[in-house]
Amino acid sequence: TNSLSMPKTRFQPSIYIWMINNPTMMQIRKQTVEHPFGTIKSWMGMAHFKTKRLKNVSTEMSLHVLAYNMTRMINIMGVKPLIRAIEAA
Repeated sequence: TNSLSMPKTRFQPSIYIWMINNPTMMQIRKQTVEHPFGTIKSWMGMAHFKTKRLKNVSTEMSLHVLAYNMTRMINIMGVKPLIRAIEAA
């Protein structure tokens, strides 16, 4: 197995070996994955979900992710180009 490839599932014990053997790759992964979750958590007020039950919490999280992605696209593209892209889709 290539030492730079991730195991197929995160539950395999080899993930720990991969992390130890690839500290730079894990640092990059943490930087790219942790930032959106930290931002969303901050938007939520670092609190618990407002809803109860898995279906409702899933919906709430989906709305937070949608808001994050829309904000990011507005910051990258601008409002008018984003609206044109949405209309063209």
